[in-house]
Amino acid sequence: MKAERENDLVDLLDKLLNRGLVLNADLIISVAGIPLIGVSLKAAIAGIETMLEYGMMEAWDQRTREWYAREYAKKGDVPLREGEEVFLRSFGSFLDRRWINPTWRPGFLYLTNKRLLLLRREPPEVLLEIPLDKMEGLAVNKEMRYAREREELYIQFNCGEIVRIHAPNVLELKDEIEKLVGKSLEHNIENCHPPLSEDEKLLRVEKLWYLFPAMGILGETWKPGRLYLTNKRLFWVYRVDGEKMFEVPLYSISNLATSFDERKGKVLTITFDGRNASFSGDEQSVDSIIRAIEQVAHTACSYNPQQPK
Repeated sequence: MKAERENDLVDLLDKLLNRGLVLNADLIISVAGIPLIGVSLKAAIAGIETMLEYGMMEAWDQRTREWYAREYAKKGDVPLREGEEVFLRSFGSFLDRRWINPTWRPGFLYLTNKRLLLLRREPPEVLLEIPLDKMEGLAVNKEMRYAREREELYIQFNCGEIVRIHAPNVLELKDEIEKLVGKSLEHNIENCHPPLSEDEKLLRVEKLWYLFPAMGILGETWKPGRLYLTNKRLFWVYRVDGEKMFEVPLYSISNLATSFDERKGKVLTITFDGRNASFSGDEQSVDSIIRAIEQVAHTACSYNPQQPK
């Protein structure tokens, strides 16, 4: 019972932070049947990211960022190591996914000849640190924030871990990183695959959406990523943070079926251990992964393209 109550509290907090709560009420306080006091309540409660997403408190956010930029620009040195030299310094932020509600954490970006740092001065804390020799891929993507489009730098390191960084000069940051690394990393995110076991062989990779199951108060959600087929298993990795969200051994797959979704196009439904998992994408990608699965799991899998389960 205690675990369920804790889960309920987490779900409630998640809903409050991500979706917010709006109070709109009119109260009349009466004494002896005579209305004396009227109270009109209008309030919005949500996580700061959600408030900013809906255009609230933008002025406060802008003033805070400008103040931090002015104050921190006057202070202290970067905790450099021996032989380390700063090549680029900029105000920036990264998307911290360690919390229930992922939050953009601001600070100062320092690009040195050894690493990329995001520092917060007060209280002092290294928010993010990525050694240059661990960087495997860079990509500049356009994302929507506060109803406006902006550029973000995706950095992949340790083969699978992806972090999103925003800075006023994203392209300059990317170019400086590649100069220090000594090679282009622009397309390596596409080619870097999650680690496999020693006797495992990668057979097929396709860009497909995954219908993430309902969890707590959140309903089913389509998420972008890649579906990987090896000679042992089928697994899917979320594009945004590189997290593996689906995995099934080939011997557990009992059926493949296809259907059509008006928004997502062709949908592949995989049945395993009495459960279903759905993936969608363009027709060529879906057909390619189906043929590849059939070739390696043909003894355990039947395929009926007209009758999705």
